[in-house]
Amino acid sequence: MSSSQERFSCVLACTNETGVSCFDTCYTAASWEFVAPAIFPVWVTGFSSAILLIFSALFSGLTLGLMSLDVIGLDIIAQAGDPDERKYAKIILPVRSKGNLLLCTLLLGNTAGNIYSLLHHIL
Repeated sequence: MSSSQERFSCVLACTNETGVSCFDTCYTAASWEFVAPAIFPVWVTGFSSAILLIFSALFSGLTLGLMSLDVIGLDIIAQAGDPDERKYAKIILPVRSKGNLLLCTLLLGNTAGNIYSLLHHIL
């Protein structure tokens, strides 16, 4: 690829028409053109990405763990289990008894975290 073609490709990659996000400077044959600076420092992006990854993992684990519990089994444990098991079952039972609300909340939270993470990297 010749030098002018590389310059032209760089300018095209930095335009909004292609939809490619460019956080660098691109140049044309005549002059330098400043395009789309980074909004956040690298450490902020890295830290927020790690937090969003943790939230996504948390929501996925809670979805799998809480939705796999049976309401009838939890009710039996809450009435006739070990003292520790009864305590935990009594805490989880009201949350798990509203299964549709629980599932919607966990899935929406996971999706919101994933979408925000995607938008954070695009912007």
